[in-house]
Amino acid sequence: MVVLRFILVVAAVLVGVGAGTSSTSSASIEGYGLDVDADAALVFAAGAATAIVLLAGLWLMAKGTSRTYRRRQQVKALQQQAEATRSTETGTAPVEPDDAREGRHAAPPNDEAHLQKH
Repeated sequence: MVVLRFILVVAAVLVGVGAGTSSTSSASIEGYGLDVDADAALVFAAGAATAIVLLAGLWLMAKGTSRTYRRRQQVKALQQQAEATRSTETGTAPVEPDDAREGRHAAPPNDEAHLQKH
């Protein structure tokens, strides 16, 4: 896998250098009230820099999302461990999580005791 990544990076660099040096044409770039005349190498470099910034942003978003997911899993495991410890110390059954209690996101139970209470 590392070899494949290395080959792809080398190929991308060679294509970039070839595209930047082989073209002698110029382009006119207009935007935000500016008009700039640039050669093809400068336009290619600007596009490559934009792509690098985009990929870095996507990578940072993925890292942040995975870190948040791991943190949530750790908190959940610690809460379950704390509930299990409390139930063994007191000899009682573990308490349901808040989301499973009546009135939250869970549907009300269909047992007769619940129906008679309401």
